[in-house]
Amino acid sequence: MKPIVLSAGLGTRLRPATRNLPKALFPFLNVALIDRRLAVLARQGFAQAAVNLHHEGRQLVEHLGETGACGVAVRFFWEPEILGTAGAVKNAEAFFEDEEAAIWNVDAEIDADLPALLAAHRREGNLATLLVVPSPDPRRFTPLHAEGSRLAAIGGSADAERPLLFTGVSILSREAIDRIGSGPRGLVEDLWRPILEEGRGRIGVFFHEGGARDLGTPSDVVAASIEAVESRDRFDLSEGFFDRAAKVLAVDPEIVPAAARRCVIGRARIAPDAEVADSVIFDGAEIASGAHVAGSLIGPVRVGPGERVDGMFLWPDGRGTARIPLHDASQRGDPALK
Repeated sequence: MKPIVLSAGLGTRLRPATRNLPKALFPFLNVALIDRRLAVLARQGFAQAAVNLHHEGRQLVEHLGETGACGVAVRFFWEPEILGTAGAVKNAEAFFEDEEAAIWNVDAEIDADLPALLAAHRREGNLATLLVVPSPDPRRFTPLHAEGSRLAAIGGSADAERPLLFTGVSILSREAIDRIGSGPRGLVEDLWRPILEEGRGRIGVFFHEGGARDLGTPSDVVAASIEAVESRDRFDLSEGFFDRAAKVLAVDPEIVPAAARRCVIGRARIAPDAEVADSVIFDGAEIASGAHVAGSLIGPVRVGPGERVDGMFLWPDGRGTARIPLHDASQRGDPALK
């Protein structure tokens, strides 16, 4: 089995942050998404991974280089035309040789056990095996339905018993890879649905024990960040220093104001008397004296003296600062269909 981290997406649900930044370099808990994926692969013994490139791919090449991250060497596969989730796998077909492909969406935050997933995939003779969890919101995310360990349907009624959520991690057999046509192709429409409709191959589901987060929208990033500082006691040094009492994870604890609570803070400048709660503050942000920030994601912009920012996504957009309600419906999306 060889892994590919799908990193070519346009990141439209994270705009304007991803207009000039590849989604794979968007940070979560102060670490770029691609580095988080490669770190898990390294812990599980993988020495090499494929990474597909399209939008702002040059930045990703410069960030990773040939040595990749955490000891995982990276082989890049460029897509002049974005190829979709299945098309990306087909484009990297030579990398997998005669082995299965382990596919991981770069914005799928999950400590996936790939060896266990592969063991189930081989044991049951599946064409594909999807890592799933119970769906937290089947009306937002396309529900999957299973019969035992076999995928029975994609979509359908959100009220059906035990709807499942695809986590963004899956395995494809060589036979499944061979079935993918050239050009832009999606895993759902161009591979999984046809296999189900034909009934000549088995798609399995494997249940993940633990949390799983899609980090496709600003509100997802904030919610997952607050959940992390509320539920975890330890963080890697690459993520920052953790104040257990205040539930604040910060790259530099010296910049954290006394009134900060339940936050993740990058390399920012924050006035000592500013108030910051339930928020994510990225590198380059400046929070001025007397400012109040709550339930927000603040990019490399300035929050002025005494300014109040509540439930907002602030990011430079070329004309100033874009101010987008964090839970704006346009920021929502479906990771099962991307």
